[in-house]
Amino acid sequence: MDVLQYSAFNQQVALRKELREETKCFRDLTHAAAGSTTGSDTKMLEWICEIEPCLRQYPYIKDTAAANAPCFWDCIPEGDGWTTGFKVCDQSGYYRCGANCNWTVPGGTSCVRFQMWGAGGTSGGGYQCSGAVWGETGAYASVIMQVTPGWTYCMCAGCAYCCYPSEPNQGRNQGCPSWVNGCGLCAVCAEGGGGSMFNWMAAVGKGAPYRTGNVCCHQSGSCFCNQGTWYRMDNSCAICKGPIEHVGGANYNGCIWGTTANTNSTVPSDGNGIVYGIRGIWPEWCYNTNHYGWGNHPPIYGFENCTRCCFQWTSGNCCGCYCSAWYSSCLRVPGAGGWPNITMGDHRSGCGDAGGMGMVCISYK
Repeated sequence: MDVLQYSAFNQQVALRKELREETKCFRDLTHAAAGSTTGSDTKMLEWICEIEPCLRQYPYIKDTAAANAPCFWDCIPEGDGWTTGFKVCDQSGYYRCGANCNWTVPGGTSCVRFQMWGAGGTSGGGYQCSGAVWGETGAYASVIMQVTPGWTYCMCAGCAYCCYPSEPNQGRNQGCPSWVNGCGLCAVCAEGGGGSMFNWMAAVGKGAPYRTGNVCCHQSGSCFCNQGTWYRMDNSCAICKGPIEHVGGANYNGCIWGTTANTNSTVPSDGNGIVYGIRGIWPEWCYNTNHYGWGNHPPIYGFENCTRCCFQWTSGNCCGCYCSAWYSSCLRVPGAGGWPNITMGDHRSGCGDAGGMGMVCISYK
């Protein structure tokens, strides 16, 4: 063996040794071999390798054995022993605008959980036999971390849209993100729900993103108008091979600096020092050639049982701003998508809904 071969051999041995050490360190940090791997005790390694990739592609997987409750959402660590907390959100009674504040960690506090819901996207105004689907829900993010008294955090709950979209408005409006910034956090946020229905069809993966429909039905469905604000039913066919299923859209983001992550904890519910989350979700939608149909609003994390609304219609003009959280008391929760707007016949002034406010929730001990 010459000198070059010997040097290369030694370098390869050193690299393999380093790889083994790094692998062991990673597994130790994620507690991959410790305890149960179900419910809130799911380990970081299982979340990163198996659950999160699945939820990023399909954020709402229905558990048919549990009344269509979302699968795997209970794998997000919740922590325990929280002694107090508060929320940052719109207090005006309209449930659509933003809010912000600074918070200093009080004495005796060592751990905090930040939860963020991005604001929901609007629906659209309508015009002469048209439809505007539910707005997309805002994304959700959660992080549990160690803190030191005296640290300060800036928190912003995103605004949905402070008006109701009317027929002349071009485009639907995306909700604003909710975020937390401060010691130990890096770009932690939950994005607001998407706007245009072009974004919806792009998320579905349809090759003709200017029409409502499924991937396998390239030219089915109604054409979008007014920059994706609504679709027109003139001479349109029904949604082929419907319904259009729930698909993910808005995202979550961020990381925790190592000195504040609970990586030295042996309690899996402490979160293992990463940002967990659920993407924003577009509605489930279906109608026939008469434009009679239904649309399901997706669940929202923390409010799963009261957000899976089914909107149905057969004739007339309905909902939009008239079903808004302010007007009707429906969906008074963070991150909700704006109510659909259906206009029949020659009706020309249907107003959309603004979507739900963003929110930041803080729990600490």
